[in-house]
Amino acid sequence: MKRLGRAGLLLVIAIGVSSGIATNAAAQASMTVEPGAEVLIDSSEKPLVDKSANVMGTITTDQLGKAPAVHRLIYKAPADASANLTETIRYQKDGKVREVSVRVVKPSEAGNQSPASTEAFKVLILMFVLAVLLEQALSVIFNWRPFLQNFDARA
Repeated sequence: MKRLGRAGLLLVIAIGVSSGIATNAAAQASMTVEPGAEVLIDSSEKPLVDKSANVMGTITTDQLGKAPAVHRLIYKAPADASANLTETIRYQKDGKVREVSVRVVKPSEAGNQSPASTEAFKVLILMFVLAVLLEQALSVIFNWRPFLQNFDARA
């Protein structure tokens, strides 16, 4: 019973961690850019329509190549942004309105943000939880009396 409770708790934690990762991916996207720099918001084979209002930076849409072309939505941060600034870019892609949060930070603070390391940390936590769950599941088999009688190393 004790083992079942611990395994159940680990299962709840694993589901919470994995759903948290899925929720973060499905939720509003977030990007970081330095003042005066450009960042690619999205690209598509179909035209992207800018729906943003009251944005301090510049939003441009362009088309690369001939049909079938790649349409891009690019945000250029204002060069004179002295304080941290967060802007919400709204655009329409495939008939759906999407939002992307763009954070404009100073170059010294931009180095502190590492989205790759946070994603890697999430993956490592998820792998650890899955390893613990797998170990708990296999311990039931290896502690089973018929298994111990047939495969006991002391015999």
